[in-house]
Amino acid sequence: ESISLPKDIAVIGNWSFAYCTALTRITIPDGLTNIGNHAFYHCTGITRISVGSNNEYYTNDARGALFDKSKTTLIQYPTGNTTVSYAVPSTVTHIDNYAFAHNVFLKRLSIPDSVKNISGNAFYNTAYYKNADNWDNDVLYIGNHLIASKPTLSGDYTVKDGTVTIAGNAFSNCYSLEAVTIPAGVVSIYPSALSGCTEITVDDENQYYSSDNSGVLFNKDKTTLIKYPSKKASDSYIIPSTVQNIGNYAFSGCSNLKNVSFALNSSLKRIGDGAFFECNSLSSLTIPAGTKSIGGYAFDSCSKLKSIKIHDSVTSIGDYAFFACTNVSVSGYDGSFSGDYALELGLPFITIEPVYGDIKGDETVDVSDVITALQLIAADDFSALTKSQKAAADVTNDGAIDVSDAIRILQYIANPNISLTPNA
Repeated sequence: ESISLPKDIAVIGNWSFAYCTALTRITIPDGLTNIGNHAFYHCTGITRISVGSNNEYYTNDARGALFDKSKTTLIQYPTGNTTVSYAVPSTVTHIDNYAFAHNVFLKRLSIPDSVKNISGNAFYNTAYYKNADNWDNDVLYIGNHLIASKPTLSGDYTVKDGTVTIAGNAFSNCYSLEAVTIPAGVVSIYPSALSGCTEITVDDENQYYSSDNSGVLFNKDKTTLIKYPSKKASDSYIIPSTVQNIGNYAFSGCSNLKNVSFALNSSLKRIGDGAFFECNSLSSLTIPAGTKSIGGYAFDSCSKLKSIKIHDSVTSIGDYAFFACTNVSVSGYDGSFSGDYALELGLPFITIEPVYGDIKGDETVDVSDVITALQLIAADDFSALTKSQKAAADVTNDGAIDVSDAIRILQYIANPNISLTPNA
């Protein structure tokens, strides 16, 4: 029913007290610096979470709800608190996963427009959630915030005008949902919100989000690909050249996708965590030049992935990036980070040679390579080039990148019968 935490404890781990239904009250000591995810999940007896007055990282309000110190993140509302109404403070900008879940007493809730992110299942199974009168055609709103939808939601759905945020997992279990239309006023969409549809369309007047002709969700300037609808029937997609960041779990669960490629002049820098999780039809992928990092679990459970080519611009690959990819082999350049990574994990590694003349690293040789070479020569700065790009640029094999290399590449473009291989 109660627990006394040592004064010098620093961390409470993920799920530490989950399902401790007899626990009624807990005090966070002053020295605690980190509380893991879902630490008090389904603690249906807790009526209050108290935080030591000198704690520098956490605080609580009069109701016993747990916040970060600045009260911008609401971490956990006490599941056993019997009060029937609660107004989220105006300081809050983020509500954590399951923050209110399973509180069967909360019948009335209000969320201020200061809240810009609501994680998945934040209000699941509360009294408000369970009241059928609060649902609007199988969709649950709290004020201007779209919280959840029922699996029975089908066809096309247009989010209500005036909606500010769309919470995590809002449409994730809607197996008959087709297109979702996002109005101009939405300022925040949690990445997992739209995983269960076939098409996403964003109002052109929206200042924060946009969509392309394929119904894929981006930020406004299309530098971040946020969500590719997992139920799309298409088996191929070309990622636009504007995309610098593939968001966390952006393509997760896209079981129909067999071919993903990148437009010429790709500006990709990062592939997020779980970006292609369970894309179990994807067989191969080429990571474009300029990409710096691949997130953890990025290709987890891509069961048919056989080959991935990783440019030597990549210098970071997260944990379990290829977990459960039982037949994958990695292709890359000699001495690259990907080669060391494959060796460490025991993955087959295939060494490839640079495409000579391909200074940009997009596996084509054209005038843009010449222009790039001349720009670098004029600036006398080749620091942006990777080892493989420098090798590809030095087609005269004289140990330097200069005008003679640019001229030879131009000659090749005019007459492809000329070989660009050094010493050919």
